[in-house]
This record gives sequence, C-alpha cells and structure tokens, in this order.
Amino acid sequence: MLIDTGASVSIIHTLDPQSHPLSTGQKVGLEAFQGSHAEAYQSSKTKLLIADAAFDLSALLMTLPNSMSILGSNFLKQHGAVIDFTNSKIWFKGNGNYCVISDAHAVSAIKNPEFFEMPTHSDPRVAQIIHECTDVFGKHKHDCGRLEGEVSIPGRAHEPQKQYPIPKASESYIQNTIDSLLQQGVLRVCESTTNSPIWPVEKPDGSWRLTIDYRKLNSVTPACAPVVRETPTLLSSIPPRAKYFSSIDICNSFWNIAVELRSQYKLAFTWKDQQYTWNCLPQGLHNSPTIYHKKMAAVLKGFTKPENLLQYVDDLLLATETEEEHLSLLKELLHLLHRAGLKVNPKKCQFMQTSVTFLGMNITPEGKLPDKHKMDTIQRLNLPASKTALRSFLGLVQYQRDFIPFFADKARPLYDLLKKEVPEEDIRGEWREPHTQAFNVLKQSMMEATALLTPDPKKRFHLEVAATDTALAAVLCQERHGKLKPIAYASRVLSAVEIKFTACERHLLATFWAIEHFTYITGLQSLTLHSPHTPLNLLLKPGDTTLSSARLSKWTLMLMQRDLDITPKQTTLLPAFLLYDGEPHKCPLPSNLNLPPNPLSSDQVPGIDVYCDGSSYHDQGTPYTGFSVILPNHIVMHKCLPHSSQYAELAAIACTLERCNTEACNIYSDSAYAVNTLTMLPLYVNNGFRSSDGKALTHASLLKYIWDLLQARTLPCALVKVKGHSKGSVHSEKNSLADQCAKKAAKQADLWSPPSAPEISALTGNTPPDLVSLQKAYEPYKLVKEWHLKGKNELAPNEWAKYTILSPGDSQNQILLYQRDLPFPVVCVPPECADDFFQIFHSHPVGGHFSAEKTLHKILQSVWWPSIKDDVNSKCSSCLPCLQVNPPSCTNRSLLRSTPPAEGPWSQIQIDFIGPLPKTPGGFSHCLVVIDVFSKWIEAFPTRNQKALTAAKVLISELFSRWGLPKVVASDRGTSFTGQVFSQLQKLLDIKHELHIAFHPQSSGTVERGNRTLKTMLTKFCAEKPSTWAQMLPLCLMAIRSTPHSTTGVSPYQAMTGRLMRMPGNLLIPSATPLLQGAVTEAWVKNVAEHINEVNKFVARNIGHSKSQIKKYFDKKVRLFEYNVGDLVMVRDFGKKEHSFTPIWRGPFTVVDKASPATYLVKTVGGKGKVTLKWYHINQMKNC
Repeated sequence: MLIDTGASVSIIHTLDPQSHPLSTGQKVGLEAFQGSHAEAYQSSKTKLLIADAAFDLSALLMTLPNSMSILGSNFLKQHGAVIDFTNSKIWFKGNGNYCVISDAHAVSAIKNPEFFEMPTHSDPRVAQIIHECTDVFGKHKHDCGRLEGEVSIPGRAHEPQKQYPIPKASESYIQNTIDSLLQQGVLRVCESTTNSPIWPVEKPDGSWRLTIDYRKLNSVTPACAPVVRETPTLLSSIPPRAKYFSSIDICNSFWNIAVELRSQYKLAFTWKDQQYTWNCLPQGLHNSPTIYHKKMAAVLKGFTKPENLLQYVDDLLLATETEEEHLSLLKELLHLLHRAGLKVNPKKCQFMQTSVTFLGMNITPEGKLPDKHKMDTIQRLNLPASKTALRSFLGLVQYQRDFIPFFADKARPLYDLLKKEVPEEDIRGEWREPHTQAFNVLKQSMMEATALLTPDPKKRFHLEVAATDTALAAVLCQERHGKLKPIAYASRVLSAVEIKFTACERHLLATFWAIEHFTYITGLQSLTLHSPHTPLNLLLKPGDTTLSSARLSKWTLMLMQRDLDITPKQTTLLPAFLLYDGEPHKCPLPSNLNLPPNPLSSDQVPGIDVYCDGSSYHDQGTPYTGFSVILPNHIVMHKCLPHSSQYAELAAIACTLERCNTEACNIYSDSAYAVNTLTMLPLYVNNGFRSSDGKALTHASLLKYIWDLLQARTLPCALVKVKGHSKGSVHSEKNSLADQCAKKAAKQADLWSPPSAPEISALTGNTPPDLVSLQKAYEPYKLVKEWHLKGKNELAPNEWAKYTILSPGDSQNQILLYQRDLPFPVVCVPPECADDFFQIFHSHPVGGHFSAEKTLHKILQSVWWPSIKDDVNSKCSSCLPCLQVNPPSCTNRSLLRSTPPAEGPWSQIQIDFIGPLPKTPGGFSHCLVVIDVFSKWIEAFPTRNQKALTAAKVLISELFSRWGLPKVVASDRGTSFTGQVFSQLQKLLDIKHELHIAFHPQSSGTVERGNRTLKTMLTKFCAEKPSTWAQMLPLCLMAIRSTPHSTTGVSPYQAMTGRLMRMPGNLLIPSATPLLQGAVTEAWVKNVAEHINEVNKFVARNIGHSKSQIKKYFDKKVRLFEYNVGDLVMVRDFGKKEHSFTPIWRGPFTVVDKASPATYLVKTVGGKGKVTLKWYHINQMKNC
C-alpha cells in the first residue's frame, strides 16, 4: 500500500468496487488528482495487518490507475503514526505498543510518476496551442493512443522458455505494471504453447521497468527491411538556417499498434503462474521499431512541410527559420497526431526553443553538441572492471564519435582489450597504462567537443584527411561567417595489410575512404580536398605502386563521378579543429616496393603452348567441377573440389605447372579471375596471403601451392589472357576445346587435389624453414615468439603464457607451440593454412567427412590456430558432400497437422493403387484401394494396370453408383490421379480433388494404413499361392469391414449402415422375426436412421479424441523448425539412383513460397538448367 499524507481518506484498490465483499453499496463522491471528480463506494470496517499488529481500517473502495491502495491521513492520525524521515522508518502505536516498519517492508521514498501534468510555456502563443490541443497529451504513464490496423508476427513460434530468477526488489513494480496494463487493455490473460521470460530493468530512480526477453522469438522471426535512418544521416537533414525547434515524443509508441489475434500467442510471458500476452506491439521485439516507424511515416505524409520535420521512430523534431512558421506548423502537427489517434508525452515535449535535446544531441542554430547529461554521466564513470562495463563506456562515447577527431586511434587500446581472451567479469588483470590513457583521453575529448555545423547542401564542402601508421582520419567542413567549421569527424584503424602501405598509399586510401564515408552528407555535391600530399600521382602511374589494379580502378571511377578540387595545403595553419598543420609535402614516387619478382611473365616466351580452362555447373541438381589442360601431344582432364569455377581455373594452371615443370611454356586462359589473381601473386605473398581486412584469401592454400611450383621452376613461363568464346584464331579454337573437355572432365575424370602443404611435414617431426617463416609472417605469432625469447620479462596478456618454444638444433628454427586446454602442445600455424588441414582431416578419404566436432578433435591432435573452432564449424557446415549425404539432425521438425474432420460417411475418401502384385490368371496385377475417411469403410478392386482411365471407370461403375458422390477425393501425385482423364472427371462431377505432397505417405495416412492392413492380411493367406490374391480379396475386405476400428470404436460396416454385420458365427444363433408389414418397416427405418445418427456422433467424438491423443504424443518428439522465403535448402532426392552411393540430397535450392509451417514451394534446377517449382514437406528438407 502507498502511504500518502496528502490523501484525506484511505482507499482500497479493486477492479469491481460495487461487488467487492466489503462494499456497503453506498456511493461517495471524491475530489481526485488535479481537481477532477471521481466516485467510490463506502466499505465496512476491516482489519489491516502491519508487521505483527492489527489495526482497524475505514476506507473507500475504487479502481486506482496505479493499482496501489492508499493509506491516507485519516488512518495515520487515528493510529498515531510517526514518520521518521532521518532513519527511513514509520512508527505505529498499535495495541499499546509501538510497531516499526523498516525498509524491508516499505519503500522509503516513493515517487508517483503515474499522472502527467500539462506542459506549460512562457510564450502565450505556444500556451494557447497547448490549450487547444489538450486531448493529444497523455494523462498518465501508461496512457497510449491507437493507430488504425493490425500487424502480424511472421515466422514460426519459438520453443517455450522457463522464467529465470529476477531481483526481489522488482516484483512489486512488475505486479503494479501488469495490473495497470491489464486495465488499459494493453495486456490480457492467455494460455499459450510458448513462453518468453520476464527481464526487468532498473531505472535511474530505483524503480523497475517491465521488459520481456524476446531474444529467442527474434531469432525465428524474419527481420523487416530496415527503414529507420541512422542518427548521423537523419541529423544531417536538419534545415541549415533553422533557429526554432520543437521536440515531441509519442506516449508508449509501440502500444499504439494492435497485434492480430492469431499472432498474440507468440508474445506470451508468465508471471506468478499466470500467462499474459500483449494486445499491442511490445518492446523487445526486433521488428517493433521498423513497424512503428513505417506506421508513423504514413501518418506524417499529411504534413504540409515535411522538409521541416524529422522523424526517428517515435521521436519528432520540428525545425523552422521563423517563429510564425513554427507556431503554424506546431499547431498543424499536434492536430495531425490527434486525428491519427496518437498521444504525446507532455514530460518530454520541448516547444519552440532555440535549444532542444533530440536523440541524445543538443540541437541549436549553431549546430549540434553532445547532450550535457550524457557528458556528465561519462565524466563520472570510473575505470571499468569488466568487459560489460567497458562495452558500456565505449557504447556511450562511440555514439558521440562524430565529435572526436581520431576516435578510432584513441579508442584502439580499449577495443583491442575486448578482443583478448580474458574473463568476462574481470579485466583488471589485463588493464595496463595505455588503457588508462585511452580511457582518460576519450573522456577529455568529450569535454572539449566543439559544435558541429548543420550541413548546407547549397554550399561547397571541404574535406581534409590524415593517415598515421595505424589509422585514418578525416574531417568534413563548410564555410560559415568566413571560416571553415567542422560538420563531422570520422576515423578508422588500418587493417593488417593496409599497415604495410607506404605513407603515400595510406594517404590515398584515406582520401577515397573519406569521400565514400561522407557520401551520406555530401551526396554528389562539389568537394574541395585539402591535402599535403599529391595522391593522384599514384593513380596516374599505377605501375609504381603495390596497390591492385582493381582497387585503383575503383578509386578512379569514384573520382570521375565527383566534382573535386584539390588544394595543396599551405604553410599557413588551418583552423585548430582540422587534423594536420605543417609544411607542404609532395609524395615521392616509391622506388623500391620490396616485392618478390613474379615468375610469371605477361609476354609470350619461346616454348610450348598450353591451353587450360575450368568448369563448374549443376546437372539434375548435382554440382560438377573439373578442368582440362590441352598439351601439344595429349589432353589432361580431372575433377576437383570444392565446387567453384574460380578454384577449377586456378587448379588447371597448377596442374599445367606440374606437367610442364621441365619445359618453357605459354599458358593460355580465358579466365580474367585467374590471370589477374596470379598477376598480383607477389603482393599476396608479401601480405601473407591475406586480404586488406586481415582474412585469409579465398583459395589461399592453392595459391601458395602455385607459388611453390613457380619458385621451383628454372625455365621461363608466361600467363596470357585470351578472349573466351570467340572464333577465327588458333587460340580461340584451342580455348573452346579446353572448355568442352573441362565440362566432360567434371563428370568422368579422376579427382585432382594439390599435395599437402610444406608446413604439414612438421607433423612427422621435421622442421622445415617454411613453417618457421610462416610463423614469422603472422604478426600475432611473431609478437608472442619475441616475448618468449626475451625471457618473458615484459608485461603481456595472460594468453601468451599458453605458448611454448621448440628449438630443434639450429637456433634460427624455433617453432611456436600451443597448449592451453589441450593434452599436449601442438604446432601453431597461421589461419590461412586452414584449407590445407581441412582437406586432409575432413575432405580427404582419410579424413572421412566426419562431423565438425570430430574433425576439430583430429586437427587439434596436430596443429592449432586462433580461429580454429569457427573455421572448422564454418567449413563443415558448407561442405557439399556432407550436405548431400548426411541425414538431418531431426526427422520430425513440424507439429502434427490434423486434416479437417470429415462431415460424415462417404463425404471424404482417399484412393491409392497397390502394385505391382503377383499376376493372377485373370491378368490382374494391381489393386485400387478406396477408404472412407469418416467410417474407415474400405473398398478394393483388382485391376490390370494403374492408369487414370482404369481408376475413373472403377470409381463410376463400382463406387459412385453404389454410395453416391463424395465431396472430396484425396490422392497422392501419381500419374494415375493427375492425368487429364481424372481431372475432367472431377470437374464433371463437381468433386474437389486434393493432391498430397509427393513421397510423403503421412499426407494420405488413412489409405496408406489401409493398404498396409490389406497387404498384411493377403500375405498371411496367399503366401503359398500368391496368384490367388484376387480370390481372397473379398473375404479379407469382409473381415476388415466387420472389425471395430481403433479410432472410431465401431466397425466400418456399423458406421456405414447403423447395424452389425451378420457373420458366419451368427448362423449358430436363431435370427429375429422377419419384417413383413409396411408400417413395421417404416418404424424400423426410422429407428435405424436415429441409430445411425447416434453412431455417427459417437464416431465423430472418437475420431476427435484419437486425433488429439496422437498429436499429443507425436508433438512431444518434435523439434520445431521453420523456413522462410529466400532460404537455401537441400531437398530429398526421390529419383532413380544410379548406384548405391548416389547422394540422397540435392541442392542447394531456394524456397520461393510457404503454404504452412510444414509445406514449402522450392525452386529446383534439373538437367540442362531446367527450373521446376515443387512442393516439399519440411521433413523432406534440411538446412544448407
């Protein structure tokens, strides 16, 4: 209860005051909050237990918005209450003794945030607008509007999650919030098959916010396409000459949107053994911001001046140049929100100010500044003791990085600390002086942040860039009042490859990175580059740089699209906010690139001509990859893996170098990829076969093998690019032959694979220099090795102690080993060697294509590298042979979906053919089986074939003429039931034909179970004379029809006729008197009709109960899973297999439609590229 000294009466909160047991029925009028009037009901006297004392309580009964009862001043005076503010205690004099309530029983300071006060403004014009728009403002904390329409939550439901323990202090706040939201209609009581746990979050004032942990639901819900603009992009669109601003926040924005009823069960959570769900869009759902932003944007389309209004989800900023325009647009905006059904939060509104807070920024006519409250928060932070605290600090300053020059370089030590393998909860063991300096420098930079100008698209932009040994930085400016002023700063660290660039190359990189980065502000506007370098010299003479031609071409194309002026930086210092000052600098062109020479020449050499090509394609859904080499005297053809045309083209060149190792040769290829890649091979060698982002190059192991072959050559070799698929020259004819042979080799030739990389010889105990050099080339290993060799005297990460040094013989051949949690030390290899070891320990026959766990275990017995676990998991999950052959981890991945119940006997039937069976003397080799879904009545007819015409004749002459026309005929997708004859029959007789999924007998469960029963019975009677099955068939049908069915509880005969079948055993019992007279017959017919109706009701109840029981036990074994449109999947191949080892899965293919959580339309690719759309059950699919 809430102790309120300002309340003159005590009030007991209840949802139904009039019907409450304590109610006397007498209504009382009250003056409530803010002078409003309310009604309550008088209650009879009751007892209130406080601690160990009982007190008499006279109170009123009413429904309170905050769901919390009130002890008013009447109770406090009556019982002599003394409030001790100093010790946060309340004393009650009860039963002659004093009673103490400490903090354990009550909250010492209670803030009442439930009701809002109307906003005020010193300007009477704004105050008048507020008065006219009173209804648009929210009245209390949980007040919300309602937008038109409902939204759904796509995707499958997630597995239910248990509620984990929550702080005891949060329970009262959660209960109050739930009670209030139930009254508001935001929540409702429910029963759901899924559940998400409550995750309360503490607010700065000590209260708690109700939030739900929807991470599991988010993982299975398809994400909406992002439409919310990033904050820097949004703020750059503020009108540059705006002087007056209004900031508006929508009350409980997500609750303004209703969730459709069929999706609400996914949002369920549990509190005190009761499940609740949201009627409205909740917080925590990853699509909620995007959904609301779209709805809000649709509302704001009616605003007359959209260029003066910024929207970020539920936050609005109105910016104008004059007061008159601002007043007019503010009034229009508030009326627009009111008509749309929205409520505005009066506590967060800022109307017509020259400085407002919006999205954590202080917006002024001079530009934007960091929010002062956030600045104060950052300055009060102590050194972080855990990774969580460090991430929190970096998150705060990262949001303001536009204000901090060289932010990336300043924050680099802290981000590096996060990457280290240190305990999540304690980083103090790894904290060093550079981390403290970085922490303090970032805090100081925030305090010194200067105002950033709002960009004006009508003015020219100025850009200055800088590049250090470790980072790039830039500042974008515009002229204002005759001076250049900053718009935004940007920075990033260099990758492992970029660090090796020369100073001029880094400056050139900085220039084009900055132009691209600031495009969100500048667009294609005119730009002036202030630079102490002349980076364009490198573009004009690309042969004098190590940069790849692809990179230079990309940058050149960017320059051609921009209106760019380059102003050399003068000795006069630029304003202090810019990055550099000093003497002008002219880049000397690099004279020595320190690259190894390329053994491959681009000019032809005297020698033999060799033509090679690679090919990778799909046939009948199966991938094939191979290559061919056209030598002067013969043709070499091989298959290869992985399935990649680029890999095949490189493999063809590697095979050529193997074959021509003693001859000078000219290698002709039409692959631009292969020629360009091998032209840059020395650069890749220099960079350790890593790309600019530090990751291993694609096909790195094959490129290393080609480099080894080239290094071993003593005769010249040339690689020449020829035009593919052309005619009229010897080169084109030979190239075309190589292409044809490559396609043929992909199916018929032997498998080719490069031999083990040289470093693998370390496993046998050898220590070739190649392994040592590889370790030296990998920077992390190099640093660890140097630390060990220096005697471990310097401070270093704890992880470095897990390494050891092996020095066999020569002191220059120290090999780095790693142990940590491994049973014994193993050799450290660079990450780019991952392909080599994966081929040996997984893809090679001795590897066996085992699971990721077993493959990792085998590799760790020999070698280790930092990302070994992620690399092995990634490669195993994308291994095509494993995808084609391995069974799915779970065969049942969808809940059992019951078919709609049949309306009665013979309303819905299922048909199927059995056969071929042993041929009878009459020529019968098949049997058409028909089963009534409701009664389980079975019919079976011997036939000579299973053609559609045969099935149609039997249905008309034997079934429809006897039992009438059914409403639905269900069958599989066999040609017997999909032909034109059968289709015309259905249309003519107006019968609905349902086709089930191919190769999924569960879809036709009734007839498939009947087939099994019939075949089992015939086998028992016809095992010795199989050709007599047609003679035994009628007797078997009689036995089935007369036997009670486990699902219906009665025999099929009784369900169809209303009486028991007279069997041979009944001949021993005297029969009843035969019916003779018509009157008696009429009474008998009436009695039978009534009996049949009772039987049908009995059957329907039993079928429903049986289905629910089967579903209950089936669903227990299900592991829920669901695909979405666009997913890549493997599908079960039910086609004829060429041999016993033909893969049973085909793909990957794309899901193009979804009929239900269990049924999907997949686009498959067959022979000659033929595209087919086919429906699959989820159990016939698996992840790719």
